[in-house]
Amino acid sequence: MSRGVLYIAVGEEHINYAKKSAESVKQHCPSLNTAVICESRFESDYFDKIVPEIRSQDSWGSDSHPKMHYLSKTPFEKTIYMDNDTLVVDEITELYDMLKRFDICASHAPVRKYKLDSYPTTDIPSCFPEYNTGVLVYNSPSSTQVGDLFQEWQKWYGTFADKGITVDQPSFRKAAYGTDVSMATLPPEYNCRTVKNGYVQEKVKIVHGTNKELQKVAKKLNKKAGEPRIFVSEGGRCFSVRYQAAWSCRSYLFIEEVINSLIQDGVRTTLKKGLQRL
Repeated sequence: MSRGVLYIAVGEEHINYAKKSAESVKQHCPSLNTAVICESRFESDYFDKIVPEIRSQDSWGSDSHPKMHYLSKTPFEKTIYMDNDTLVVDEITELYDMLKRFDICASHAPVRKYKLDSYPTTDIPSCFPEYNTGVLVYNSPSSTQVGDLFQEWQKWYGTFADKGITVDQPSFRKAAYGTDVSMATLPPEYNCRTVKNGYVQEKVKIVHGTNKELQKVAKKLNKKAGEPRIFVSEGGRCFSVRYQAAWSCRSYLFIEEVINSLIQDGVRTTLKKGLQRL
């Protein structure tokens, strides 16, 4: 299989999330194959391949099965990996076009750097941000430098996990900065993290969050696709979208300009300027 969507799921809850996500892939991208790496085989109409590779002893504590240990086991030459709590709401096959130019693609994390008591590495410029690893688009690890990146990621994840840091963004940041992999940044529309505040403009295509009503969240986000809009979330429990942010800014600037003109030039000149713009 040359291209497809990959999931990594451990436990019944995560498998159920993965099934819903895979169902959304089949709905919007019926030509794509789907695969899941898991502990044991199960029945599902939404996965073309089930890979029982995960062993209980692979855990690094807190029931964590780090994804970077399994990403190289993808059955596809070109892979879109997605976390289980994702939902596809539109065609996403254009992501594979990115792999003609780059070896791996990811979106920025909603926060630039995890606020840890002791950040595990300080030898990276602060202007190099963290990436969210919930959506990764990558070429075959066996034939590109992606394999080197994943190996470095495993190494640094183990180092950080020994210090009690089991979030994987810091170790991915360290690995990405230290390897020569060709990497591109995806816009948030392809990994819209709904548990944090954010900004989108085009149609959101992949929604990512633990909100049980992701479909409703996606409809809110895409009500006015194409317009600049910000969204506000309280951990995914309360979600709202503000569509007029750009227009509000323009209105503020216009009012400020009018007030300054009235003060400096008077009413007559201000009216004359306004008529000239019409």
